[in-house]
Amino acid sequence: MIKLSKRLLAISELVEGGHKILDVGTDHGYLPIYLSQFESVRRIAASDISEGPLSRAKESALKYGVIDKIEFFLSDGLENCDNDFDTIVIAGMGGETMTEILSRATWTVSPDIKLVLQPQSKQETVFEYLCLSGFRVLDHRIINERGKYYLAISAVGDGEKRKYNGLYGFLGEQFFNKYTRTTAEYLLYLSEKQRKAIQNIETGSNGSLQLIKEFCLRLEDIEKIIKECKEHDKSI
Repeated sequence: MIKLSKRLLAISELVEGGHKILDVGTDHGYLPIYLSQFESVRRIAASDISEGPLSRAKESALKYGVIDKIEFFLSDGLENCDNDFDTIVIAGMGGETMTEILSRATWTVSPDIKLVLQPQSKQETVFEYLCLSGFRVLDHRIINERGKYYLAISAVGDGEKRKYNGLYGFLGEQFFNKYTRTTAEYLLYLSEKQRKAIQNIETGSNGSLQLIKEFCLRLEDIEKIIKECKEHDKSI
């Protein structure tokens, strides 16, 4: 059977428990191919906005002998997919694109549907959308693959709309409860990223005070998590 990358394997762990799964923006289709081997999965589908990636996914499914187990949708996000799924995976794309896809499919805000999301950029955009749209976080994974960090989360709609108060309010409890060395490294990576962004703006010719303020608030938010995580687990 197909061997997944560390990132996709972590995402597959968050998918656990799903019986009818849709992988949006599937690219090569590796995740649906991997999930199709589990007896608990009653329906598995892959979608992509372009014919090229969808054709590659079909070729991969044929190669691994599971072409008859996977449905394929040519679709812009969830537009051409039905809503008979209990788990929807959207991974490996920008946060703004991800948010746009979800905002056009309000049926996903449901206690019966789990979202598994791994934004490549603009994470705050996704997190704010989830808060304002009535989702709560179920679980998360932090992955270090070839020196690059990825954050994947699972969430479900509970109908309670919340104000987004930064990473501390959104994932603080998750980090406290699952504080590992990878969590510590990821948070330090995030804090350094904010510092570099602030430095680049300050040394640039078109520095924005508002932008500096935003990055400073993010840095304070992350440092608050780091401090409390260390208090929760003295061994790391």
